Amino acid sequence: MEGVDTSSRILLDKVLYRVGAGRLQEQLPGSPRPITIWAFSFVLFDVVILQMYKELVGYTATFLINPAWLLSPTLVVLAALGTSYLYGRYDRALELIDIENRTSNLEPFKNLTPSWVRFGLYSIGVIYALFNLYNLGINRILEAGGIAELLGVAVVLPFGYAPVFIEFLTVYIGIMIYLPRQIKKSDFAVHFLDPEGLGGLKPIGELIKLTYYLIVIGLVNYLILTYGPFAFGEIMQTPYQKPGLVVNAAFTAIWILTVGLLGHALYQLHSFLKREKQEELAQLETRIQDVVESPYNAAEWEVTDEEEFQDIRDRMNYVSATREYPTTFAMWSQILIGLIIPKAVQMLMTL
Repeated sequence: MEGVDTSSRILLDKVLYRVGAGRLQEQLPGSPRPITIWAFSFVLFDVVILQMYKELVGYTATFLINPAWLLSPTLVVLAALGTSYLYGRYDRALELIDIENRTSNLEPFKNLTPSWVRFGLYSIGVIYALFNLYNLGINRILEAGGIAELLGVAVVLPFGYAPVFIEFLTVYIGIMIYLPRQIKKSDFAVHFLDPEGLGGLKPIGELIKLTYYLIVIGLVNYLILTYGPFAFGEIMQTPYQKPGLVVNAAFTAIWILTVGLLGHALYQLHSFLKREKQEELAQLETRIQDVVESPYNAAEWEVTDEEEFQDIRDRMNYVSATREYPTTFAMWSQILIGLIIPKAVQMLMTL
């Protein structure tokens, strides 16, 4: 969409630009976004500096005890890249559906997610960080890995990794909740001449599917990190306790929530397409009655204007052929597989 800078949507980018990240961005190959530079910097600090320090003071580097631990910093980098990628795909989807010619008000589509959602997520992140520190206990953290472990839990996780995940969740919520709602409540026009019969919304359906799959990747990685040391004890270890009922229930609740948000997004688009389709057919039916005498009696009706009648009938066929979900059979199959994967992995790892 013209006139929209992705950095204006990513709070972390805006903050880092103000402290000079733009100059660093220009000097690095590929000009990575500030959020990506931030993620890489903390991953480097966590994986290299803190783990080397652990070895120097007599502890063992975490990834030597539990190789799956490396999934966590890897996921941070992927979340940073994924945030910018999803905003880019969002803008591309709006371009493909020709948003500028399908609604009279573009403003709601520029920001995607309300600011209060982001600040709410940051608030939750602060509360969780404090709870995590309290729950693990400073003494237990120091016993597990000394000062390096404490810096990882008290600094790297809340200040380095959490903001990246929060920015990803912000765009995720925007695509799953606010984009479908905005389409439904605006004067958005359905493209009934779409040759695929999806109302010109296939790019939006593809974007929703992609966003859900990125969340699935995150959930599966979390499962490996959380349950891996207990499911594969011979190659993975952890000084912390095995996840109990609370953790299992929390993950199930999060999985249900992601499924619910996917269902919400698809339902909003479905109800929008169904409503627009019914309204358009009702208008065409009114028009066709003007050129047909006795329209409610098939044995007696008489067409008074054959050319107009055929034109309206052709329009009705196009409208009727438009599906009420912006997804193909292949997309539905991929979505159904994605729905099953997280819970199936959890069940396998808790056997």
